[in-house]
Amino acid sequence: MLRLGAVNVSELVENKDVKRMVAYLGAFKVVEADLGLFDELARVKDIKSFITVINKFLRTKDRVLAKLAEGIKSGDFDAPALTEVKEGSLEEKIRRVFDVGSETVKEVIKLAEKDPHLVAAILSSLSLAYLGVRSRPKR
Repeated sequence: MLRLGAVNVSELVENKDVKRMVAYLGAFKVVEADLGLFDELARVKDIKSFITVINKFLRTKDRVLAKLAEGIKSGDFDAPALTEVKEGSLEEKIRRVFDVGSETVKEVIKLAEKDPHLVAAILSSLSLAYLGVRSRPKR
């Protein structure tokens, strides 16, 4: 078990709320193509800046999820993560996999209290590597 200071990294990367946030941030990365916020997230030094950056990601959440649905329908995006959900419309499946609610955000903030920089760097790294949503090459 890898422990850095007060944070157990193994538990952090397997935490269900961290995984859900990573899925949303992974969708954000593909839909918005704004890597600047990921740079900002990776540079977080304290809990206040952590919360501020997470807020920036979440301000566009509904638009990101709507654009994701449009992109899947038009063939611009592929979302292998949706294969885990068997029932519901495309929009419902997207909400089940990629939507983050207040409870998820609260839990991630609680985890970040101990070491905001580490949690932010892990979120950023895992989100950038996330393959549950991809852009399809233009034909």
